[in-house]
Amino acid sequence: MVELKRQLSVYVRNQPGELADICTLLKQADIKIIGFTVADTVDHAVVRFLVDRPSRAQKVLENEGMLVVDNLVLTVRLDKNLENIGEVAERLAEAGINIGYAYYSSANAGANSGSLLVAKVSEPRRAQDVLLTGKKRLVAT
Repeated sequence: MVELKRQLSVYVRNQPGELADICTLLKQADIKIIGFTVADTVDHAVVRFLVDRPSRAQKVLENEGMLVVDNLVLTVRLDKNLENIGEVAERLAEAGINIGYAYYSSANAGANSGSLLVAKVSEPRRAQDVLLTGKKRLVAT
């Protein structure tokens, strides 16, 4: 499965408790975290989230004074052994689409359970099309 999803990037101070505070706020609002990654800088961090209700999550976090930016990211359901990561990267490279960053999520959402690759790519809609069409449709096994 190849989909485009809204990812939230939350800019916070790089100090103990920031991630815990965000997670608590999301839990209190009954928002499920599907995946996340943290990138640090000298005195700030960027926490990137995939959640089940991004509009609600953005509102909750912004109401607490947090800077939240949403981006469209490419998500790809991975096969059991994660062997199709290379195929994803190769097909995007052949199409001239850059992967700015990527992270892995062990998503668990009922029938959609499994490993998920989350990638910020230079052209999300074209990347989705490249992976869903062409020489071989990319489908996780």
